Formats: sequence, structure tokens, C-alpha cells
Amino acid sequence: MIVDENLPSAMAKSLAALFVAERQIIHLRERFGPGVTDVEWMTALNHEGGWVVISGDKRISRNEAEQAVFRS
Repeated sequence: MIVDENLPSAMAKSLAALFVAERQIIHLRERFGPGVTDVEWMTALNHEGGWVVISGDKRISRNEAEQAVFRS
């Protein structure tokens, strides 16, 4: 599971502590660093498969390119 950078990294750390034995939970910046575009990280995770994304980014639903990658 990955927590998008629109949400605090403390949320990812708290969830990771709660579910330590059940699943990997990280913040987007831990995995990709700052400045990665939404299309880049969504494409990378899509190729890997199996990721769940927690996001507060409403912009994704308004940008056609990001929405298409997110849905895939």
C-alpha cells in the first residue's frame, strides 16, 4: 500500500505500525522521492501490480492523462 504525497507521511508511518505483520505501507516520497509526477509513479506501480493507493489528490480525477493511468 502506498500513501500519496497529498497526505502526510505520518499517516503512512501510523498505518505501517498498525499493520506491520500484514502488509507493507509506505509514503510515496519514500519510494520515489520528491518531485515525481503522478503519471510516473502511477505507471511504475501499475507495471508492478498489487499496489493499493491511498490518495487525497482530487486533481487526478480532473486530468484526463492522470485519470487514465490511475484507472489502469
